[in-house]
Amino acid sequence: MVAGFYEGFWRGLFEWHLWLLFSLPYGFLFYRTVDRFLQVQEKWWARTAIFLAGLVGGSMVIFIADAFNILAFLPFFVAALWFCTKGSRIARFTMILILYPMMMSFNAIMDNGILSFPGTQIHYSVFQIVCRVLFWLLLARTARAFVPDTDEGRPLLSARLWALLDLLALTPAAALFVLVIYPAHGYASDQEIFIFRGAAMCILPVVIMSLFGLLYTVVVLSQHEALRRKENMWELQNLYYQNLEQEQTQVRRLRHDMANHLQALSGLLDSPEKARGYLESLMSRPGLTVGKRYCGNTVVNTVLAGKSVLMEEKGIRGDITVVLPEELPLSATDLCALFANALDNAIEACEKLRDPEERAVWVRARADKGLLMVQITNRTNREIPATLETTKEDKARHGYGLSILREIAERANGTCSIEQRPGVFELVITIPMERKVEGPPFRR
Repeated sequence: MVAGFYEGFWRGLFEWHLWLLFSLPYGFLFYRTVDRFLQVQEKWWARTAIFLAGLVGGSMVIFIADAFNILAFLPFFVAALWFCTKGSRIARFTMILILYPMMMSFNAIMDNGILSFPGTQIHYSVFQIVCRVLFWLLLARTARAFVPDTDEGRPLLSARLWALLDLLALTPAAALFVLVIYPAHGYASDQEIFIFRGAAMCILPVVIMSLFGLLYTVVVLSQHEALRRKENMWELQNLYYQNLEQEQTQVRRLRHDMANHLQALSGLLDSPEKARGYLESLMSRPGLTVGKRYCGNTVVNTVLAGKSVLMEEKGIRGDITVVLPEELPLSATDLCALFANALDNAIEACEKLRDPEERAVWVRARADKGLLMVQITNRTNREIPATLETTKEDKARHGYGLSILREIAERANGTCSIEQRPGVFELVITIPMERKVEGPPFRR
């Protein structure tokens, strides 16, 4: 008995290590896939948890009429993706709703497909291992081809679009759980389970293709949003350079007429009051006014310059105090989206005020003590909807608003909070910086 115990023990230990060795690619490829859609946190335990989720989940045995494995592993999978990745809550929830059914559906096809062919009931055969590796390799390579490996390249969608993807993912997820859990041995005969197994082999491939389509939809929608943000930044840059070109043209005209102005001033030296008046009118000409530079960051300065012109056209008073360096923890498109969307919301609210004297926007931003802090306050006569949707008629183009700001902040491990007081709306965004950037005191 002792010899048999040791023989079985060493055989089991060998098989366990062999299984672990063959399962390592699942964890690595799953980690690479998740990191393309949701940035994995830099901490070692977070990376390990995502790797283990792929390793164990990729080799999980899923049999029709056996609900234990698919339900027992679900809490660990959810906790791994929820606590070990960055991004908005709804984005993480959507990826859980897509990746878990996809993983379990493929496992169910592999495990129940072998049971359908007598003489091939080897659960960890070479055929299974090759198929599983090829499946996750295809998914990882597809994600790598369509989703850039940068913070800026990861999907950035509004909460409304993430919610729409959740609704679309519910059908394939429900189909998987019904096919696996419903025909329990205590309530179904062997013949009924056999029928369910045959139906599963027909339906689960469609489930996987549907979930692949949803992942591709995430990529396409994210690309459209990135193009929209870049288009917005290009428009602001174009406006900024148009203003610079106008200033240069005015300077050239003023330089051309300078001799005439000096001659006119010399003729007014006997009348100091007239000379002073002429000089003041000359100094107020556009050619002698210098375009305001708000801060040292080129992108933020461009956005503020463009929005300042827009506020002047709409009769909105702007009080801007921004002290930001060129190096910030956000990409150029994220910075542009953050300030442009926030100011667009503030301008939209001020436009609805009947009294022109009440139309005002206060912008405060600084980088200090390891934090990027942005505070935008505006007058308003209404409350922001709970869904954070725009009140404009063209909701397809303007339906992003504050949800995009929250997405940017959460993806950068920051916070985005709003406070509404009677007649005042205040937006505060804080984002941690990789290195400490000192700045002057933050003034309201």
